[in-house]
Amino acid sequence: MTIREVISQTDELLVNAFSDEQKLEWLKNIENKIHQEIVLKHENQVPMTDFENDNNELIAKTPYDNLYTSYLIAMIFKYTQETQRFNNAMIVFNQEYQEFANYYNRNNMPLM
Repeated sequence: MTIREVISQTDELLVNAFSDEQKLEWLKNIENKIHQEIVLKHENQVPMTDFENDNNELIAKTPYDNLYTSYLIAMIFKYTQETQRFNNAMIVFNQEYQEFANYYNRNNMPLM
């Protein structure tokens, strides 16, 4: 999924007043976390996503790429102070993140 697709999908699923620039910052944060916590601990490391072009693909591919939309939705709820919805969205995100981490760990040799 591309950066643009994640932002568009988020806006389709949840009407919000946050700018694309803010959503881009949140995406950078989660992509950096994925890169540092998962990718850099394995051989055959993919490079960090270049956020200068919103048509660039993110690290997590289908069927794991929904984690990005889930994260943006959670951040929207966090910053609109919708605590219960934020907590529920984070449960979904954390499950999707863990599923991606498990997949990546199964399919890439760890660094020794």
